[in-house]
Parts: sequence; C-alpha cells; structure tokens
Amino acid sequence: MANVLGLEGGGTRNSVMLVGASDEVIEPFFAGPANLRLMESGKLAHHLMAISRRLPCLPDAIGMGLAGARVEADFERIITAGARVWLGIPCSPSNDLVTALEAIEWDESCEF
Repeated sequence: MANVLGLEGGGTRNSVMLVGASDEVIEPFFAGPANLRLMESGKLAHHLMAISRRLPCLPDAIGMGLAGARVEADFERIITAGARVWLGIPCSPSNDLVTALEAIEWDESCEF
C-alpha cells in the first residue's frame, strides 16, 4: 500500500497525517475539531473535504478515529462521509479512544 491517511478527531482538534509506503511522513497537520456527536453528517463530509484539499495526493487507505463514535451506526456514518470525499478508497473507522491507545508506547512489562 502506498499512502495511508490517518485522522484522529477530538473535541479540540483533528490530527492528520499522510504516510508513504516507506513509513515516511508526507503531510502532517492539524484541522478543526471532529466530534461525531456534535457534527451532522453533511458537516462531517465538509470537514473531511477541507482536509482532502490540503493533501498533496490521494491516499490509498484511510484510518479515521473520531471522538463520539461508539456504535456501529457511528462507524457507518464515518465510512459514508469518507466515501463522499474519497470515493472508492477503503476507510477503517474507530473512535478516538482506540487511536489514543495505538499511539502510546507500551512498557514491556504490560501483559494481556
């Protein structure tokens, strides 16, 4: 896979990073907040369109974790809004809790 777009949307800002095939950061930036509970679907698609305009190229896959996403219907809203902007590009939705856990460095002593 060539370029992967990651979005972590919280109540205060949205962290955006486009990463290339060799794990090089192509385009990191911040955008306005993206709390799913506080955005209508049209506003979410508009927000994602503004993000897409700042990217130097199209992503090949998207991972999106947004605050307020908790149930399957929320994840479907994320996929639908993403498809309105990036038609045909796979999108993996989650919430900001998952993205926060994925971002931290785990101590070796942690066991599951």
